[in-house]
Amino acid sequence: ETNYILIDTTLGINKYDTEELMSFVAMGNSVFMAASFYLDEFADLMEIRTAPEDIVADRMGVNFTNPRLAAPSDYLCRRGVGNMRFVTFRKKGAAVLGVNERKGANFIRIRHGRGAFYLSVLPYAYTNFNMLSGKNAEYVFRSLSYLPVRRTIWDEHYKSSVAPPATPLRYVLSREPLT
Repeated sequence: ETNYILIDTTLGINKYDTEELMSFVAMGNSVFMAASFYLDEFADLMEIRTAPEDIVADRMGVNFTNPRLAAPSDYLCRRGVGNMRFVTFRKKGAAVLGVNERKGANFIRIRHGRGAFYLSVLPYAYTNFNMLSGKNAEYVFRSLSYLPVRRTIWDEHYKSSVAPPATPLRYVLSREPLT
């Protein structure tokens, strides 16, 4: 059994990879994803839609719903980092694990088969810059503590910052039907 971690601003996961992730989790594995926006087949299947809160603030407090993990005072994220929330998500097998100060869900678990998806809308919480601010490293530690202790894979494939292949065939490789 394995944990699989994907973190990026936007995660657009195609049909084939969505099917593989669903099978992977159904067999008892865990997937942790953090993205402000979930797109494509994965978002459709999980009925996920995200949006920022309707307020403009310099900071947004975030915390856990589990009293054993919740901090006495909220972890503070800069504006644009902590104000994202799940507007909708698949309710079957779901639990809200974290909220912002307006009680908008920002961290959820969705059970699937013998495993679970752990989904966050706070990808910037997992950056070095944010972890060095206040008690935010503790937030990252506690959110990742939901994953079972076992082999963990950190995936860089879906990073939006990954450069396209430096080859004359890059156009062909960038089009799924042509690859």
